[in-house]
Amino acid sequence: MSLRTCLLRDRVPAPVRRVATRSLFRATADAFGAAMPDLHGSSADAILATYARYTDELARDALDEPHRRQIVERRLHANMERLGRRVRGALGVRTTREALDVAHKLYRLIGIDLTGDDRGQVVVARCAFASVYSPEVCSLMSAADAGLLVGLTGGRELAFTVRLTGGAPACLATLTAAGDDGR
Repeated sequence: MSLRTCLLRDRVPAPVRRVATRSLFRATADAFGAAMPDLHGSSADAILATYARYTDELARDALDEPHRRQIVERRLHANMERLGRRVRGALGVRTTREALDVAHKLYRLIGIDLTGDDRGQVVVARCAFASVYSPEVCSLMSAADAGLLVGLTGGRELAFTVRLTGGAPACLATLTAAGDDGR
């Protein structure tokens, strides 16, 4: 594990968490072609609550237009992939294990308990957005998760098979390399 990855703290200072949540918000708003709401003076928790409501509304609107949904999903994936690549480079992430460790810490910042193993099996045991998003909105928004993981892992794709929003006790997903059929 790289030294920088080891230094990524378990406890993130509030100002750093606010910057991280604003970066997520900015990348997502851009994907929808929407303006950012005023977040001045908001705590990270308030930003996340606003993010959940805001993205739920934007995603529901996009679901009504299949072509627009595809555009939003592509842009979510691309924006978050760029963010993931920046984090990968900044922290010196070299392996899938390191990428999943970093993902675990990043997702914890936004109320998501994500873990993964060396075989590429990913479990989301808890998600702050599951009580807000419908299964359809969750499916659209998961393009952001897939993009972030592509960037963090250096190219492995994330595919969900089961979701909390569908009534499952946890989300289950698999990371596969390009051209890998998942076996």
